[in-house]
Amino acid sequence: MENISEKLVGYMLRNKVISEDDKEIYLFGLVLMLRVLLNTVTLILIGLWFNMLAVSVIFVCFSLFIRSYSGGFHSDNPVICYLISTSTIILLLISIKLQIWNVYVSGILVILSTVIFLIYAPVGHKNKILEDIESKIYRRRLLKIVFGLLCLMSIFTISNLIYLLYAGSFAFGMSAFMIILVQIKLFD
Repeated sequence: MENISEKLVGYMLRNKVISEDDKEIYLFGLVLMLRVLLNTVTLILIGLWFNMLAVSVIFVCFSLFIRSYSGGFHSDNPVICYLISTSTIILLLISIKLQIWNVYVSGILVILSTVIFLIYAPVGHKNKILEDIESKIYRRRLLKIVFGLLCLMSIFTISNLIYLLYAGSFAFGMSAFMIILVQIKLFD
């Protein structure tokens, strides 16, 4: 990611798209964007491989929305982050294929996760420290997002799109788990 980003930033510098003063900012942003893009594309490809693209997309979207504002554990190693993401989606898809999920398990997971969000979120971590103003803003945004996603999961349930409900509830659960990891100081 770093090599690709350096080449892109070098190209932008040579063509005077950005100034030398902005080089580090663009380099950081491109590396981050490419990592997110790689994770997202991988998760979607895994969804295609399992023939469960919609489930994979819902999981990715819910996770991105929640994790952006909930905080919790953030790995300082991008490879670890990538492995956690891919393992998580594979676990979700296999558990759905094996019919481990049901509406009651999903409901309990969503309720417990929502309680964790309400009590603890957002949570800073040594790799993503939150200032007081960020915490307040993130909390307001997270509560709106959680409410919207709960409404969407209700629509999934009413529309009998149960697999999408499972994907959303799993995203809630994983996000809550990442918060708990920081709360119990497992990864300081």
